Amino acid sequence: MVVKLTDRSVAAAIGKAQREGKRVEVSDAKAPGLVLRASPSGSAVWVLRVQATEGGRRHFRRFKVGDYPGLGLAAAREHAGRLRLEVADGRVPSPSGGQPHRPSPWTLQSPPMLPTTWPPCERQLCVSA
Repeated sequence: MVVKLTDRSVAAAIGKAQREGKRVEVSDAKAPGLVLRASPSGSAVWVLRVQATEGGRRHFRRFKVGDYPGLGLAAAREHAGRLRLEVADGRVPSPSGGQPHRPSPWTLQSPPMLPTTWPPCERQLCVSA
């Protein structure tokens, strides 16, 4: 379900997961792709879900943003925004938080365009005598 998350709705989602004995996922309407995943044990984690299209097929991938309550709602929104920009720039964040992985099909970046004009020297055929 998609709602504008607040601290109260986060606590309610965690309580619901504990009462029902199953995982509950709540998407934030204010930060696209940000999802709170609450487990029956009472723990919760922030996840960013991104989508990429490759070969005419849509794919989804999740990136862990952080654990709740260690990472609050405002900080999770901010961190998710930075992750979203990394993915849009073609950098896939590493799970350990280190250096980003090499570009992959999960990037949202289009291929680079070739130049439309070439310098005159590159169009000439060089003949050595």
